[in-house]
Amino acid sequence: MFIRKITQKKNGENYNSYRLVESIRTEKGPRQRVLLNLGADFNVSQDDWKILCGVLIEKLSKQPSIIQRVDTEFEVIADGIVKNILHKHAKTTLPKGKEEIANDEPPDYQVIDLNSLYHNDVRTVGGESLCLEMIHRLGLMDKLTELGFYGNQHSLAIGQVISRLLAPGSERSSFFWLKQQSSTGELIDFD
Repeated sequence: MFIRKITQKKNGENYNSYRLVESIRTEKGPRQRVLLNLGADFNVSQDDWKILCGVLIEKLSKQPSIIQRVDTEFEVIADGIVKNILHKHAKTTLPKGKEEIANDEPPDYQVIDLNSLYHNDVRTVGGESLCLEMIHRLGLMDKLTELGFYGNQHSLAIGQVISRLLAPGSERSSFFWLKQQSSTGELIDFD
């Protein structure tokens, strides 16, 4: 795995973008495929690309780190990249529609070893959905709009209300709770 810098000309100016690339073996020989487009605002210095790729490999392969890292900046960047890679390459299956179930096929049961399961990015959702329902029932959304809250301000205010109800603490602890433990962002469609 490595990071590739792509330079293109656009409107007479050089434009740089960055891609996370991995080498794979195919029937026709070794090939390279793009795992994720990192964009033009990727701001990790080129000297640190190899370290970042090492952290990404550890996280994607679920290997424990053998190096004690002092710099958590790579951990934060790698967590975001891994989340984007998993989201981009996730295979989701949609539930069968009613017309597909009605054909009297026997259910397809599978045996799963529960000890082999692992979770990634687990968040709480119960309390958050209950709070959001009460916010809707009380008309707090409309009241915030009347008070001049729009767009991001509206979502941030709702996030603060929910965090104060479920995990009271300082603004800093509320931010970390919303970012790392709560599914409020997914429920209100705001990162």
